[in-house]
Amino acid sequence: MTEADSRARLAQANSERYQALYQQNFVAREMADSRRHEASAATAALAAARANAVGALREIGRAEAELRGIDQLRQSLKLLSPIDGVVTAREAEPGATVVAGQAVLRLVD
Repeated sequence: MTEADSRARLAQANSERYQALYQQNFVAREMADSRRHEASAATAALAAARANAVGALREIGRAEAELRGIDQLRQSLKLLSPIDGVVTAREAEPGATVVAGQAVLRLVD
C-alpha cells in the first residue's frame, strides 16, 4: 500500500506541476489533462489498495476467531468408556472422524 501511496502523491505533484506549466503556456492542455487523469487513476488505485487491506484484515480476524473456536472445541472433546478394562483392538485411527456411538476401541474387563 505504501507503493500505491507514493505513486498517488507523485502523480498528484506532477498534475499540479503540469497545471502550472499549462497556465504559463509552457505545455499543451493535453499534457496537463493527461497528468490530471494519471493522478486520478493513482488515487483510485490507492483507494482500492486500502479497501483490499481492510478486507484482508477482516479475513484475518475471521480466520483467527474460527481457529480459536476450533481449538476450544478440540479441548472439550473426550473419549469415555462405559467400563474399565484393557484395550484389545483399535477400531479407528488417531485423527479419524467418528460419530457418537461409533466404536473406537475394543475393551475387555
